[in-house]
Amino acid sequence: MNEIRYPYKPKKITSIFAIAMFALGAFVFFHLANTNDRGVIINHILKLSVEHATIFYWVLFTVCVLFVVVGTISLVISLTKNRDIILTEDSISSPKHSWSSKIITVHYTDITDTKIRTINKQVLLYIVHRRGKLVIPQSMLPNKNSFNEMTQFLAAKIQH
Repeated sequence: MNEIRYPYKPKKITSIFAIAMFALGAFVFFHLANTNDRGVIINHILKLSVEHATIFYWVLFTVCVLFVVVGTISLVISLTKNRDIILTEDSISSPKHSWSSKIITVHYTDITDTKIRTINKQVLLYIVHRRGKLVIPQSMLPNKNSFNEMTQFLAAKIQH
């Protein structure tokens, strides 16, 4: 076996959807902040004056804009960068994290533990090794089958 490669990039559809939803949120909160003339009561607990409600809307607008920027960066990465997870006979090479261009190579003999965790419907593979940990989100691989193949291959290599 020479090597097995899995493309590692964000999904275009997810990025476009995130950009659209947060852009819509930014538009709504911009409008609310610009035209606000009343206070807000949040969960019958927190009462905000007109001034504080306006600040609250500006904060939400800013958060939405930041997510639009993050979504755009994600989309640009998926369109311009070709990054792969590479499995060889003795090691796995992967980007350090979702947006990193730094590649980490971990020898199977250095792996001390692997875990699959699900956090808010996001499936993540944690590879703990002697120099730290590597986290591979299922969503960054082409499909669920690729993720399953990769984890099974790793499990077989680590057992030997």
